[in-house]
Amino acid sequence: MICNLFKMKNIIFILIFVYACNFADSQTIKRIASYDNTTTSSSGIIGIGDTAVYEYSWYYHEWLPFTNDGLTRKFGLPVINEIACFNNETVNPSGIYVISDTAVFVYNYYAAAWLPLYNTGLCRNNGLVQISDISGYKETSSGDNYIFVISDTATFYYGWYSQQWYPLSNEGLSVKNNKPANLFELKNYPNPVKKYSTIEYLLPVDFNDKIQIALFDSNGNFIKEIINKNQQGGKHKINLDCENLSQGIYFYEIVSKDFKQAKRIVVVK
Repeated sequence: MICNLFKMKNIIFILIFVYACNFADSQTIKRIASYDNTTTSSSGIIGIGDTAVYEYSWYYHEWLPFTNDGLTRKFGLPVINEIACFNNETVNPSGIYVISDTAVFVYNYYAAAWLPLYNTGLCRNNGLVQISDISGYKETSSGDNYIFVISDTATFYYGWYSQQWYPLSNEGLSVKNNKPANLFELKNYPNPVKKYSTIEYLLPVDFNDKIQIALFDSNGNFIKEIINKNQQGGKHKINLDCENLSQGIYFYEIVSKDFKQAKRIVVVK
């Protein structure tokens, strides 16, 4: 009897432990998009969490993850910023699009992977593509797909034949004279650098959030993390050790939830 009670207590403990671990590792949906689905194989409800894209299943009453193959990764984790979807009436490609760091990706059911669109035509800041927000639709009469993104201060649409982005006119938009709340100063010196460079940045007075700074090579490959912590408004300085870097051009990127900016740094030997 005592042994049975002991075993039962162990089983209950294990079940509670497994449930707690699953709850701690679970993600929440931070962006959602949907389309008018005409089949029973898909709900048409697509959401993105921190590191995955999900489709809701009415049959299972749960979110089912897509594969992350093909998406951009930082610090070993997939980067998923925005989502848009529409009924493309085909699976190759689907009508499911995401922004992953500095590129737009479309999901291909046949390949079971995310395939990138070309970045040609989009605005760049010190060599890094600037892209935010995404939308799209399928023209019913022609069957053509239209994808739109914001790059810097303009809206761009994707030309499938030429495989590049074209800007829409900003004519008619009002001029914004006030200074944005997320404006900050960013510089590094010396540049070019041999051993050590100082990264200096000025955050808004009311800023109180996480700051991430990372170093990338000229091809956009991650080199190392420089800082990842909460900071308050004001001037900050960080020493960047470049002594073990090969000669060439690098980029360091500063990211917060309200802004992202990159600067070029040249290493000489």
